[in-house]
Order: sequence, then C-alpha cells, then structure tokens
Amino acid sequence: MTFISTAGIGMVLGITLFVGKTANAQYISAYDKNGSVRSAGDKAAEEARNRQNRQNTYTPVERNTNRRQTYVAPELTLEEKREVRLQEERLAKSRLDKEAVLKKAAGSKYDFVDNREEAGLRAVRVYGLWGFIDKSGTEVIPAMYQERLSFMDGMAAAKQNGNWGYINENNLTVVPFAYDEVSRWFTDGLARVRVGAKLGFIDKTGKVVIEIKFEDIDIAFLEGLADVKLNGKWGFIDKTGKVVIPIKYDKTSYFREGLAPVKLKEKWGGIDKTGKLVIPFRYDKEFSFYDREVAKVCLGNKFGYINRLGKEIIPPLYDAVDYFNSKNETVSVMLNGESILFDINGKNLTKPSAGNTGAKNQAKPPAASPVKPVTASSVTLADNHNYTTREVFHEGFAVVSIKNKYGYINQTGKEVIPLQYEYASSFKEGFAGVVIEKKCGFIDKTGKIVVPAIYEKSGFHFAEGWAEVMLNGKWGFVNARGKVLTTFEYEEVISFVDGLAAVKLNGKWGYIDKAGNIAIPIKYDRTVVFKEGLSSVRMGNKRGYINTKGEEIIPVIYDDVYSFENGKVRVILDNQSFYFDKTGKKLNQ
Repeated sequence: MTFISTAGIGMVLGITLFVGKTANAQYISAYDKNGSVRSAGDKAAEEARNRQNRQNTYTPVERNTNRRQTYVAPELTLEEKREVRLQEERLAKSRLDKEAVLKKAAGSKYDFVDNREEAGLRAVRVYGLWGFIDKSGTEVIPAMYQERLSFMDGMAAAKQNGNWGYINENNLTVVPFAYDEVSRWFTDGLARVRVGAKLGFIDKTGKVVIEIKFEDIDIAFLEGLADVKLNGKWGFIDKTGKVVIPIKYDKTSYFREGLAPVKLKEKWGGIDKTGKLVIPFRYDKEFSFYDREVAKVCLGNKFGYINRLGKEIIPPLYDAVDYFNSKNETVSVMLNGESILFDINGKNLTKPSAGNTGAKNQAKPPAASPVKPVTASSVTLADNHNYTTREVFHEGFAVVSIKNKYGYINQTGKEVIPLQYEYASSFKEGFAGVVIEKKCGFIDKTGKIVVPAIYEKSGFHFAEGWAEVMLNGKWGFVNARGKVLTTFEYEEVISFVDGLAAVKLNGKWGYIDKAGNIAIPIKYDRTVVFKEGLSSVRMGNKRGYINTKGEEIIPVIYDDVYSFENGKVRVILDNQSFYFDKTGKKLNQ
C-alpha cells in the first residue's frame, strides 16, 4: 500500500492530493493536467476513485518491532494546506488563461491547443487527431493524424490509418505511409524505418538506402557507423549499408572517440573502427568511457578501471568502486571492508589500514596519506548485527542491509535508521533516496520522509538542491520539500551542474535552469554535463563545445572532439587534428 502526502509539495496538476495520516482530507482539482476545466463526469469519476481509496487506506497502529514499520509524512498545517492549494490554482489559472486565448483564436473547435509555438505554428487536437494552426487560428495542417507532429528541416513523421510516413509543412506526403515505425526525424539525411520485424534506412525521398533486413539497428550513425543485428549476431555498417566490421559479435555498443565495446564468447573487449581488437576480451560486463578517458570494468565479482588503451590503471581486484568525482578526478574503491582512494591515473591516495593486506595478487600501491578512512566495517557495531552489505560512509552515515532490507548506521556502529527499505542510497546534500513498496522517495538524516515515495524511478541523489525523478513514464525534478520544478515531460534528464541540467525531449537534448526555463535550446543529438563551464555536444555526426550560456566556443562542425587536458582540447576534421583553448582560440601546434 502506498501513502501519498502533500508535505511541502506542489504536485503536478491532475493528481489528487491526500492529506493526513488517514487520507480523510482530499482536494479534487477543477482542472486537468493541461489546465483545461474538468467535466462534471471527470470529477465524479475521480470522486468515486477517492471513495475507493479511502476504503482501502490503512491507518498505521502502534509500531510492532517484529515487523517493518511504515512511515507516513506528518499532516500539513492549515497554512501549508492553503499554500498547496493556492499554488496549484495559480498554475492552473495561468495555463487556463493561455488556453482560453488560443482556443478563442482557433474558433473553440479544438479540445487542445498547445501554448508553445513550433516554427510559428501551434499543435492542435480534436477527437484524438493532431494538426497545426497558425497565429491567426487558421488551420494550416488539418487535424487528421494519429500522433502529434514535430517538424524538423521542413518534414515531420506522421501516422495515418495505423501506418507511418512523412509529410512536409504544406501537408504533402513526401514519404508514403507504408511503415510500421519510423524515426521522428532524419539524421544526416537518413531515417530508420521498420516493416514487420525488420529494420533499415530510407532517405528524404523515401528511397531505401539500407536494406530493410536487420533484426535490430541503432537509430543513428555515430562516428559514421551504426551497429546492426543479423541472424542473431552484431556488427557495424556505414551509411551506404556496407558491412565494415563483420557481423560476428554476441553484442555491441556504439563508437565513442574511435572505440566501441563488443562482446564475444561471454567476454567484453573493445575494437577500433577497422575492427582491430584494442582491449582484449577479458571482462564480464559492458563498459563505457562516456566523456572520460577511463571506464569501469568487471572481472568475476571484482571491479576496477581501464584507460582507452586497455591498460588497467586500477586492476579489477576490488569489491566495489564508485564513479569518478568530476571535480577532483578521484574515485573511492572498497577492499575487504576498507576504503581506498585513487586518482584518475591510478595513483593510490590513501594508506590502507594495517589489517588490510589486499587481494592475493594485488600490487602494493604507494601510500599518500597516513589517515585511515572510516568505513562501515572499520567501526564497532554497537547493535552487533551481521550485515549483508556495509558501504562507505557518506555524511556520517553508511547504508547496511540484511536479507534485502536496507537502513543506516552511524560512525559509532549504531543503527540509526531502521532496515525497512527495499533499497537505500548514500546521503548527499543531507538527503538519501529510498524505495518503499517499489516507489522512490527521499528521507532526511532523522529518517523522516521529505519527498513522498510516489515516483517510479529516481537518480537517488540531490545535486545543487534538485533530484531527478520519474512520474508516469516521464522525468522531471523535485527539491527536498517535494516541490516539482517542471511538468514531467522529459524522456531523460541529467542532474544539475553549474546551475544547468541536461534534458531530452522529442529525441533532442538541451538544458534547463533552476527556474525550469529552457536555458540552452533543445536541439542537440548528444550532450554531457558541464565540466569547468564547458560541455561537448553533437548535432548529427558533427561535434563541438558550448559554454553555460549556450555559446558555441568550439563550433559544432568537427568529426570528433576529445576531452580538455591541461587547458586545451584536440578536435578532428577530415582526418586532421586541431587544438583549441577554453576560450575557443585556435592554437598553433
């Protein structure tokens, strides 16, 4: 049973607010999630659902120490209740006012008019079918398509009578409605299409460029190549459909800076664009370098890090490894309950405790600090429990578990937050993500629920005051008071760095600020978090760098870009290398 509370939260429109431990006080919104006035039938249906919820709501009784305790957020004060309601009504009224103006301009014939413009047009919907109107309300594209249209370069994927094709801005069919599935947009002049269970690519005239025969295929070409599946095996093709790397692997991943992970005979390795094996088939899990020069690898049940040449800078001898800290380029690893700190070059920055002699074949790393770190296994356990999991301490707390129930101990070994969660993350910025009955929420260091466990997925950590969470299949952000930053509309999000968060909408990436406004246009095919005020971006198969203002410090025209090192970065254009500094100045070397 899931308890939903309004403790400090302005919930998304259209979601009923349950107030108090017994959910007796309820508020039925007069508006739906689009800001439209609800019909009497809709409100009656919701009231019926709420009556059923009240019948099914369980009121916690005195705690039974032999059972898992269920926590419910405390009841709101009258002032907080009024603020929650006013906040929702203000938001609904704002949307309703915009909607009324748009509907009036459109002659009130539509049941939905988008308040956002796309190339001077607004999407409209009537009886479940989509079209576009201009600013005067004139119907430019009739509402006749089964899915919402989104134009790029004058073309949009459209669905009619269950089949997909493409139209132009004059509503002329440019690619026949003959496909079961198509890409939303063309990338480098190509779009992936599906007929039955087979996939291929067409150009903007509808000509089949790559035969529709593959069982699986990447949606776009990265670094000029796409991984494809045929007869149960994987390989790579170029944009003409030519197989350039044999279709022989059990699994593949995409190319990044000239290197792609591939799997053969249950082991993972890495190849270059010629198919040459660069990283031996040695590892048990897929690895990825992302925007760094190192990748986390797994051998058996041990972990470590390799660089792009396949060198094991941190041998896979450790019980667990964290991700590298983006600010100081360090990573914490665990061995026999002890925490050891490494830099990105594999240098040991922490002296292990005297009792930790390491794994059998582990080389003795140089000691840089005489300070012994505090770990969950180096403390005296006051409660004398034999925990299944004991992790590194963060902000004075460590996650522990017994039989898949998670809780927290402090640095004296005392169990301070009971083992009651299905999952629990480490504390960051004073809060930790937890899972209760398959839903995600957040607690503070007293164990109080500050963000109700109502979300389907979560990043489990706050960054710059906001945490990414998923609701109804879409991502958004919430703060530690439960306030929602934006509507839940994004396909993917990346946590805030330098005041900006990367978001993905309609297959494209951009950035929003902490007010929820779009700070950098959502137009890129790939982006990463900002580092020292810069982020690499990709449009099609071209790459460059932008700053936090969205300015292209290094134009997005290059075939490849690398990470900054010592204040400069290497870029590739037509197989020639060039170098730039962080201001975008071209260097002579």
